[in-house]
Amino acid sequence: MSSSKRNTGLTRRQVLWGGGLVGMSAVLASCIVEASIPPTPTPVPGKITFLHGWKGQPGYDSFLATIAQQWQARRPDLEVTWLGLEGNEAVVEHFLETTAADTPVEVSVVAATDVQRFFEERNLRDLRFATRQPEFAEIAEGAFLRSSRQFRNAGAETFGLPVSGPASRVLAIHSGLLEEAGLNPKGSQIRTWEALDTVAEQLTTRDGDAITRSGYALQAMDLTWFTAWVNTTASTLFNPEQSWANLNSDGAVAALQHLVDLHTKLKVSAPIPEAARPPGWTPLVDGTAAIHDDMSWAPLRHYRDAASAGTYWQIPYPGAPGGSGSNTSTGMDTAVVHVSIERPGHALTFLQWFCGDLELAHMKFSQVRETSPLVSFYQSQEWIKAVDAQPVLATIPDIAEIPGAYAGYTAPFPYRRYAQFNEEVLPIIDQAYRSGENVVDALEEAHKVANTILSEKR
Repeated sequence: MSSSKRNTGLTRRQVLWGGGLVGMSAVLASCIVEASIPPTPTPVPGKITFLHGWKGQPGYDSFLATIAQQWQARRPDLEVTWLGLEGNEAVVEHFLETTAADTPVEVSVVAATDVQRFFEERNLRDLRFATRQPEFAEIAEGAFLRSSRQFRNAGAETFGLPVSGPASRVLAIHSGLLEEAGLNPKGSQIRTWEALDTVAEQLTTRDGDAITRSGYALQAMDLTWFTAWVNTTASTLFNPEQSWANLNSDGAVAALQHLVDLHTKLKVSAPIPEAARPPGWTPLVDGTAAIHDDMSWAPLRHYRDAASAGTYWQIPYPGAPGGSGSNTSTGMDTAVVHVSIERPGHALTFLQWFCGDLELAHMKFSQVRETSPLVSFYQSQEWIKAVDAQPVLATIPDIAEIPGAYAGYTAPFPYRRYAQFNEEVLPIIDQAYRSGENVVDALEEAHKVANTILSEKR
């Protein structure tokens, strides 16, 4: 398949080279096969349970209470029980337990790292019939960002609807420090690995052998972060369907070696932490880093106040020598419908509103400070005004929609067998990353383990 780029008017400014959304509805429509079970007509009264892991997260309790009242007024004949748990792990556990007990929850919100597992185990309803019907236009294929495709489609099947995100890996930049050094405050010159190395060296400060400010504060190794780096090369960690891993590719080797060199040769980073830095940690504000790794939602969370907003910018990971240019790794949470429920139409009616209603997306942005997977969200006046007030927000959809190495795909996210990869593959890569030794051998071993995992039948 092929795709063409079109301008969807995300904002009044283009802040990234090659930015913008890519329409995929026409391409996907040619690949979809009719499903056998149509949705139940919406007037039929009923009950569903909605499972999520947002309990206690900032803004969510109030937001969910508000929209629960709205739904009750909207559809008093379709009762929704809002089952909130603390975190995605609790959601996964409850989903599996209730499935095993033959008492499944009708609708669940599942993280990008787990949704494919439920699909492979054939626990999810195929929603493609509904997404092709005019009465469900709000949740049609073309309604969502192209980068959500990995978390809702597999072959001809539509197993979920994107509900949160996008969340992309980014380089967070202290604009003030770059400007003081005579560099562009938005990091426009950091388009290549070599340029990043130069800027990071220039911005690193030392007291003897001790680094007092990291030019680039490297994070702990994790799979999605490493994937983002590999995506900047001419290769990716996986084939498009993620049925095969390419961990021993030249691109993977080059990416890991570059990270090692930044730490051990160029010495632009304080010691690599043992675990991921907490979300509230703001090294650009406390002066411990000029550049560090973050998520694209950072300007909505911990770089919001006046003291930090003016110093903050974010860019995708710069391109490798001979690679495919700047790139990232993007994830989105997905709402799914259990395969065994008797009336999937009830669930679809609810999700048409919960996932596809633009007014609800604006409310969520206001109360929770979270963006939306809906294309229309980034074309709305509400979003344009938000970008006018905080221009860095325009980078969120632009970075998420960067094209990948395969036609019709954005940058791949490691969504298949993620938990097993973290347990069996990641430690092999991490050992080489921290020691700086045996990079090629480590990735060859990781490659073999990864493909053994991917070849296992479920």
